Amino acid sequence: MNLILDPGEYYGKVVKATETSAMTLSEVTYRSGLSTPKHCHKQAMVVVSLEGLSTQLYGNKPTVCKPWSVSFHPPEEVHWDHFYAPGVRDLNIEIAPDKLSTFRDYSSAFDRPFTSMGWEPRQIAAKLYREFREFDELSPLAIEGLLIELLVEASRRQASRHSAPPIWLRQAREILRAQFAQSMTLTDLAQSVGVHPVHLAREFHRFFCRTVGQELRQLRIECACREILESKKTLGEIALIAGFSDQSHFTRTFKRMTGMTPIQFRLARQPSKMSLSDVSHIRNRWSADHDV
Repeated sequence: MNLILDPGEYYGKVVKATETSAMTLSEVTYRSGLSTPKHCHKQAMVVVSLEGLSTQLYGNKPTVCKPWSVSFHPPEEVHWDHFYAPGVRDLNIEIAPDKLSTFRDYSSAFDRPFTSMGWEPRQIAAKLYREFREFDELSPLAIEGLLIELLVEASRRQASRHSAPPIWLRQAREILRAQFAQSMTLTDLAQSVGVHPVHLAREFHRFFCRTVGQELRQLRIECACREILESKKTLGEIALIAGFSDQSHFTRTFKRMTGMTPIQFRLARQPSKMSLSDVSHIRNRWSADHDV
């Protein structure tokens, strides 16, 4: 059963909190090695990562959150998190339902989770956090304005990702999705859709906000995540299925993109099937045996 957390309720320690008419803001610390069960939040939430490294998993898609990344989570979106050494500190901003409804009138981006690591959102987030720390009688107005500015900037980036690409570019992406486990060059892909490799590379990044190589690695990691979650295959077998040349290459890429090794990822998905004592044992073993 998925846990639904009330406003202000987290798996970490709240070190500072305040409320306005439109939102609840909480600075929260999470201990090293913590892996949460599947859960969701009753209200929509913006998370500004202040310190440390964490991984969020929605469905089978992992997202690594680094310092000053900004994430948006719709209400009751089921996910789980893992927090790495030496611990994580976030600013969590929960948005009241009526205020979220206003945002949704302007953009469908707020119907799905997204994470932004761009320069502009980071700058706005830093100003918002400073207002939160130096709170005075004008801070509620300043914070609400900065939050709107932050969400506008982030949702614009999301909208650019969802504008319609040309047919040949959609075909190129479908080829990647169908053949991600095979050896492929940018020239091969460009020839298959009848465009120049430079044009393909430029338009792919413009529409999808990532390079062809990044897309290919993401597809391979998503395949590996599914296999780890749904099968009992060895990690060596999964590496080959996902298109990696060997297990060591697979492990390095997996950790770089998710923040954890394949073994840690497999262990992190087991707590819902275990007793509390088993969960405690695994977490203690992570801390003792793994440098995460």
